[in-house]
Amino acid sequence: MNKRVFAIIFLMIMVLSLAGNEKMTTDSDGDPLPFDDTLSVTAAPSQPPPPQPVSTLPLITEPETPTVFRMFTPTLTYNIDFAVYSEGMFTVFSSYNEERVRKFGFIRADGTEITDYIFDYAYPFSDGLACVRQDGKYGFIGTDGNIELPLVYDNATPFIEGLAYFEIEDNYGFIDKDGSIVFELDCDSVSTFQEGLAFFSIDGKYGYIDTLGNAVIPPTFDDAGFFANGLAKVRIGHSFGFIDRLGAFVVPPIYEDITVEGEYFRIILDGKYGLLGSKGETLMPPVYNYVKPLPGLNAAIIDNGGNTATIISFDGTIMLQRTYSSLVYGNGNDMITAADNDKFGFINVTDFSESIPLMYGYALNFVGEFAVVGLDGEYGVIDKRGNIIIPFDSGWKYVFSNGTFAVEVLDDGRYLLVDSNGNSMNDTLFNRIEQCGDGYKVELDSRYGFLDSKGQELHSPSFNYCFNWVFGMNNCFVANNGYGPGTHSIVIIGDLQEIDLSYLLLRNEMTPRIKPYSQFIKEGFFEVEFEIDRPPYHIYMSEINDYIHFYKLYSIGSGTPVMFYYARPLTRVNNFPRSHSGFYSVKNGRLSTLVTGYETGGSMGGDCICFWKDNQTGDVFIGTYYHHGGFGGFANGGSIYKYENGNAIPIVSCGVIIQTLRDYDEDDLLENAHLLYAPNGMPYTKETILQAAYEQKGVAEYLVDGKRTTIEEYSEASDRYSIVALWSWGGY
Repeated sequence: MNKRVFAIIFLMIMVLSLAGNEKMTTDSDGDPLPFDDTLSVTAAPSQPPPPQPVSTLPLITEPETPTVFRMFTPTLTYNIDFAVYSEGMFTVFSSYNEERVRKFGFIRADGTEITDYIFDYAYPFSDGLACVRQDGKYGFIGTDGNIELPLVYDNATPFIEGLAYFEIEDNYGFIDKDGSIVFELDCDSVSTFQEGLAFFSIDGKYGYIDTLGNAVIPPTFDDAGFFANGLAKVRIGHSFGFIDRLGAFVVPPIYEDITVEGEYFRIILDGKYGLLGSKGETLMPPVYNYVKPLPGLNAAIIDNGGNTATIISFDGTIMLQRTYSSLVYGNGNDMITAADNDKFGFINVTDFSESIPLMYGYALNFVGEFAVVGLDGEYGVIDKRGNIIIPFDSGWKYVFSNGTFAVEVLDDGRYLLVDSNGNSMNDTLFNRIEQCGDGYKVELDSRYGFLDSKGQELHSPSFNYCFNWVFGMNNCFVANNGYGPGTHSIVIIGDLQEIDLSYLLLRNEMTPRIKPYSQFIKEGFFEVEFEIDRPPYHIYMSEINDYIHFYKLYSIGSGTPVMFYYARPLTRVNNFPRSHSGFYSVKNGRLSTLVTGYETGGSMGGDCICFWKDNQTGDVFIGTYYHHGGFGGFANGGSIYKYENGNAIPIVSCGVIIQTLRDYDEDDLLENAHLLYAPNGMPYTKETILQAAYEQKGVAEYLVDGKRTTIEEYSEASDRYSIVALWSWGGY
């Protein structure tokens, strides 16, 4: 909610809006120039340093074995909408039927159907079994589709490390793969196991149990996450630390937030970033605006704003001869993209030299041996020595990790697939080319097909659609040739690889000990209010089976802990915000809604649940933060509530709106000029605002409790509070 954040977001939006303005090379009549499909190495325009000889770097060799291509079209009752691959099986989500109900079934990786869409919900296979739900009861099936453990449980989770959570009426705990009860529990919530430990909560405090049900770390934390590599992130009050398996702090709970960055901990204290080693030792104090460790180099990128980005070793030595406006490092790459004064170049981390000078007007990170760069509105591809591999013209280029490229050659957005020597691999010009597995997915005239690693056709562009709707896998697709059963296919390019399914399998369950909460996650609904004059819309838990759900309990004040709920769809695209969340309490034995949030997806954004810390008193409150946007501007802010006697009592809400003055009428501008601010932070006046509106200049207005106010009053209110991180899939 501070001004710097808003300014950064505004600049990002402006950059993104300009990035798509590309022109094609044309002759004097305005027609596209012919394209020679054998590309030669040429010099960049505008007289950059002369090109070096063609790179002698070893080029990626094509695999000698043919690309594996598999496609199967099940004859199931409904269409395929989404799938998850695990242990040789696809868990298949059907499309919605006429009653807006989604069903689940299973298919082997060879296309053999072991069940039709007969389940109301299904987890992917883990430990050789799949947890399924039918008619409100849970059980487990084997890889032959037969029921291994009967559907008698009121709730259950997948087997992980040989144990699965179960509920039967008021009894709950963990069972083994024979269905025998290993131990029962008496707690408010409990997670699945990871590294032999699971976190549990009682009265809003968290501890850990082992696989025998013993409380090996007592419930003393205000929040806790899964163990990974022998450590778990926990929270005390509003500060975070990391504990080991004995409950001892490796990193003390004094930080506003901590994230694991490979072998390091990146810390935040008083809004500044620093770096700790794997044993909690301080490598870089928290005094920087930004820190990014460079793996294995005992150094990190640091940035304090302005033109201050540089690289510092852990002993304090500055590794670069100058500073930059930004340095961007992609993990696993030995090249850092450097920028200053709207010029881009590259720094080689092997010797920290500026191996490619800042001469380009645009640059993307290296992908393997190559990177896309731009100069004077034209784009080319260079290697790590600065040699020009694909010549500069106005067409866009894509670099693939296998050393091939998609090169735009026509002004209608057509691309040619070329190898690292500049030779075309397929004569067809496609609307889009994407690398997937050992081959490529291509689009031609709104139809989709596939090429092998040498660019030869595996399947003609004939699918109506073809999306990566197989969870987490870039070489599996759901494709269709029509509507109705038998028209949807699963397409596989290359080998199937097991991926990390923690996002889907790791759970934290509300036990029947607080019945309103456990009933909510089975039968309740989430209320969404779209418009003032429209009744609220109810999203029932049983209807959102294509969402991943998480629940946590938190002690806020006295009485029953509040429940935090968050859900987002598995098909969330391009990190567009799309979710719903809420805080709930128990009042008079019934579930009570405190605060809810709903993100709509796309640029419109929405709001989401969070904690707010009072920076003066240290108290933690519940609330929301929001981002609303569109082509005409955006708004950011949040609302803060005190939890008291089962109710959410408003404390304050703050926000800022940034748009153009054309969105205001003249009377409003003249009457409220002193509350409308120019991009430089100065308020407009009656004398300046009409001219600024005529020139369609930008404006910012600041809100407190929904009313316009001065930037000083807004800052006084907003600077008092800061967001406290909430638990998510990675632990936080």
